[in-house]
Amino acid sequence: MAYMKEIDLAQMHQRMQQLEEIERDYRQCQELLNYAARSEHLNNQANAIILYTQPDNGHILETNAAGSGFLGYTPAELLVMTINQLEMPESQQALTTYVESGIEIQLYNGRYRHRDGHELSVQVRRWPVTRHNQTHICYILEEKSLYTQLWHELRRREDADHQFREKLKTLNEITLELGQLDSFESICLRGVELGTQKLGFDRLSLWFLDASKTRMTGTFGVDEHGRIRDERQQSWIFEKTFIEDFIRGKQEIIITHDSAPLYNDASEIMGYGWHLSAPILDGNQFMGFISADNLIHKQTLKSFQPELLRLYGATLGHLTILNQARQKELTLRLEQEHTQMLETFVADIGHEFKTPLAVINTSNYIVSKTQDENKRQQHTNIITAQVKTLDRMLEEILEIVELTSTPTLRVTPIALDDLVQSIVDSFKAAMPETQLEWQVQLESNAVIQADSKRLARALNEIIENAIQFTPTRGVVQISTHRNGPQVNIIVQDTGIGIPADEIEKVFDRFYRVDKARTIRNTGLGLAITKLIIEAHQGEIKVESVPGKGSRFEIVLPYAG
Repeated sequence: MAYMKEIDLAQMHQRMQQLEEIERDYRQCQELLNYAARSEHLNNQANAIILYTQPDNGHILETNAAGSGFLGYTPAELLVMTINQLEMPESQQALTTYVESGIEIQLYNGRYRHRDGHELSVQVRRWPVTRHNQTHICYILEEKSLYTQLWHELRRREDADHQFREKLKTLNEITLELGQLDSFESICLRGVELGTQKLGFDRLSLWFLDASKTRMTGTFGVDEHGRIRDERQQSWIFEKTFIEDFIRGKQEIIITHDSAPLYNDASEIMGYGWHLSAPILDGNQFMGFISADNLIHKQTLKSFQPELLRLYGATLGHLTILNQARQKELTLRLEQEHTQMLETFVADIGHEFKTPLAVINTSNYIVSKTQDENKRQQHTNIITAQVKTLDRMLEEILEIVELTSTPTLRVTPIALDDLVQSIVDSFKAAMPETQLEWQVQLESNAVIQADSKRLARALNEIIENAIQFTPTRGVVQISTHRNGPQVNIIVQDTGIGIPADEIEKVFDRFYRVDKARTIRNTGLGLAITKLIIEAHQGEIKVESVPGKGSRFEIVLPYAG
């Protein structure tokens, strides 16, 4: 009977210890929840329990405050004990081993004895470490209480919240970068690149509703090797798919955990994993969707990633609509500018045609009325000259139209010194040698890729312009030289020059320096020259001082 009472007392004592543990665990959990409710960090709420021991005899060499507090001993008391005095013998029955960073770590569920005698259930990680040039055994104890489990869950959520906040900052940076792009395609391409590089998604793909609203059309995505691929030629009918839910206004992201088939670009199943799909919206209007999966790295789905993808889809929807509106505005403005330019051009043509037509009309009247054969011949010649002027003007107008819209260039490698020398020789042959002084300096290594006929046309115009406005005994200097990645052509004269307030107009259509029109030209030559140079990815500049002359400089890419 006395023996039974002793057993009952022992069981009661053990039960009281268990209740005390539960009460302590409850208080710790309540404290932890209050701490988390204040949105404070949990770093100091659960510390690792660390013990260092001698490898041969298990003598405890060092512990931390968490270790002494957990086991109920003072640090001094622990330092005269061995690990076997704390760890119950049957602890290591389910021992497993794994390798981390090249270190073999032993893992097992253990039972440790508290100073007051009650047992503590812990998970133990044990491995050898080098400290103070000696090998020690490191024990990390993790108690398996409700408090510890709660701490781990709260810490996991805290980490996820922190990561989400950081990703939102990154999303803001991405939005600013994408907002600078000027086309729908560039937004989609860069959007996929940044979504994988900075937001951390494994694979992404962007799809948009086509004009008929019956199919989804591709933009850009990531293939099974992690490379960006062009999916603009792909499309599929979305009838009886999740797209219909999006169109009907369902805005929640679609999540498939672990079991979704993951495809390559040939629609072959490459594996299985999680898959997300989020709508791309303009307000509440469905525009397309963005999808992500974990085919490449097989990473687990983070709790914040679905919401992050939904926000990214909304961002891309806003940016693409904004870009489309901007493009429409730009197109409208360009159309208005084009219409205005066309109206001005037509008005200029009409004005320019009036003079030769008036001369033709007057000469024709005189020819019909006079009996003087000399006068008849004189005015017939005038009519012929004015018809040639009109014909040349029409040819140059057509040339400007072609150069302004879609210029066709037949590009070949050209030695610039040979081309310029041949043009200079033709001008010299057509005029007395004493009329002008020619100073020509050409580099032999100035090679460019150009349409020789078009470029000769431009150079002829500039050199002829220099000759026309340079008086007798004046100087025309022509030089070419290579300047790093470009080639410079300079034509300089000692002619009448251009007034400072008119320099910006010299390349305008129908502009003439000679206001009195004593020199015959259409006023289109320099405008054509500028268009030809720009078609060759070049630039033309002019400097001038009235009464001293002008300097034209052409810069073209060097072709090696």
